[in-house]
Amino acid sequence: MSSHSSIPPEMHSMRPLPLSTLSTLLKGFASSQATVQVLTTIPAPSAPSSTPPSAPPNGPLQTLFVLDSSFNPPTLAHLQIATSALVSSPPTAAPPRLLLLLAIQNADKAPKPAPFPHRLALMQSLASAIHTQLPSPSTCPAIDIGVTKHPYYHSKASALATDPFYNPETPAISTQMTQIHLLGYDTLLRFFDAKYYSPPTEGGKPFDVLADYFVRNRLRIMGRGKGGREEVDEFVRRLKDGEMDEEGAKREWAERMEVVEGIEGDVSSTRVREAIKAGDWDTVDELAVAGVKQFVQEEKLYLDEG
Repeated sequence: MSSHSSIPPEMHSMRPLPLSTLSTLLKGFASSQATVQVLTTIPAPSAPSSTPPSAPPNGPLQTLFVLDSSFNPPTLAHLQIATSALVSSPPTAAPPRLLLLLAIQNADKAPKPAPFPHRLALMQSLASAIHTQLPSPSTCPAIDIGVTKHPYYHSKASALATDPFYNPETPAISTQMTQIHLLGYDTLLRFFDAKYYSPPTEGGKPFDVLADYFVRNRLRIMGRGKGGREEVDEFVRRLKDGEMDEEGAKREWAERMEVVEGIEGDVSSTRVREAIKAGDWDTVDELAVAGVKQFVQEEKLYLDEG
């Protein structure tokens, strides 16, 4: 049974959807049985205007980049990890896609200070910034903006693998699509925090539940700041050397992880929110993607954050 609800063609547009439409779509998803759903798609700039981007072109999708974040708000770090992944992606028969994914049931974070519809609007700004940043039309994919009720990466990956939006002809789990999840170092630590996982069988180990994830999918991890990849490299080394075996991790998972250099400086959503509250709009311009400042000023976001 599908976990995805079909989306009307008019919801797929080069134009960003207004807050009212995003709110309506989000309410529909929240009240449905679906666990993951693409709400809108920003087509590749090179796509003909007459081409409905309601499904990946040229047959089954081979590569889906997934940037799963709270986008609260989007920063240049989000922009960097997405664009660097797309630029370095090798050519494939079917163009890759990028999914900006917002979990509306997060394992750690309550839905504040910005409401979910506002974050979806900001994700549209990020999608536009990604297209603007990429060096050539050939590296510009369609960018999907979606939501999920799953709090954990392995559950999100399973839902996406069986979703007919990405596998329209494959009701079972796709054997062709590879998901590449784009993470920062802090998220990597949460990904491998045993407290989030229950052994699937009696006598099992917490990370046993990740076995299926690493059969097909990969992680691309960006370090914190210039030189920050060293701590990520150290983490991957520990995994490869068996230091996490006791919790059920597999050493070969290290081969499914790519580590890349981070963006220079302290760039975080927390810093952007602090700058907004302080009225430091120069710092907002410096750290946030294009469109964030105007939107938060119009909607008066983040002003009451404690």
